[in-house]
Amino acid sequence: MATTPPARGLRTIDATAFRLRLERGKPRAAGTPAAGLVAVLGDLDRRIEPFGRGFGAPWAARRAHGLLGGFRWDAEDSRTEAWYPQGIAVSPDGNVVLVSWYHKPSNTARVSCADLARGRYRHIRLITASGKPVHTHAGGLAWHGDLLYVTETTKGLRVFDLTRVERSPVEGDDRYALPEIARYRPAGEVLRFSYSSVDAAGTGLLIGEYLDAKPGARLVRWPLGADGLLAQESASEAWVTSHTNLQGAVALGDQILMAESRGARLPGRLYASPYGETVERRGWAVGGEDLAVAGGEIVSLSEHPDFPRPLPRRRTVFRTRAP
Repeated sequence: MATTPPARGLRTIDATAFRLRLERGKPRAAGTPAAGLVAVLGDLDRRIEPFGRGFGAPWAARRAHGLLGGFRWDAEDSRTEAWYPQGIAVSPDGNVVLVSWYHKPSNTARVSCADLARGRYRHIRLITASGKPVHTHAGGLAWHGDLLYVTETTKGLRVFDLTRVERSPVEGDDRYALPEIARYRPAGEVLRFSYSSVDAAGTGLLIGEYLDAKPGARLVRWPLGADGLLAQESASEAWVTSHTNLQGAVALGDQILMAESRGARLPGRLYASPYGETVERRGWAVGGEDLAVAGGEIVSLSEHPDFPRPLPRRRTVFRTRAP
């Protein structure tokens, strides 16, 4: 699809060319006990480090306009250069945060489940229906009902059912695993599945592209059905953007927000557009990634590992006021 990006903001394009076809996975073999997300929330083994909007907020998050607060991971996960956080999704009440990570160099993936009220979290491995590790960049997460969507850069979406988390007797990071139940594979126009979000009304799934140093990335929206799956194969809305290096986007009623990353040291930019060729720009976090919305607040994360002491901290999950 040949599209000309606007000078600013967004331009509507034909959405019907973007299609996703559902492929349901084979049922998981009997013998592995299912726990569900509720059981995981009762068995969290790591502590988060909350921060507010003031001077004590980490350096990366302080660059985000309208900062309300957030948390840092424990020391191991804040500093590791083996795992990189990418996607984010939040429960409707804002109390539970899910974050996807990919591993270098294996490209396996995990999801962290954080309970903000308890100040604790745990990692959950992502596995295929046959029990093998999922290999994906996991750049975007979207949570609707019991279903969790994970973007697969060139191959569509992986779908997981949060009621089917599996528990093993072992302790530590291998205790819980979440098996894939279905895939949405592209069946139309080529699209990069870089990040994702459920809109503020909970009725649509937004997918966006990352393009390095050039405009023209597309944002594509599919309506969601009552069962949490996509309501139709063809997309309902699509836009081409003027902005480069977009790492996240979310629809907020009368406007759409887009987050641009500018590397590991420069503050990013957050763009707010009324679905048209106008835009307002605000400051954003260093190394910002995916976006989510809950309770009228924007939730995001920064991916780069902390600097060694005494230099500032960079890897956070943070909340801001919606523009």
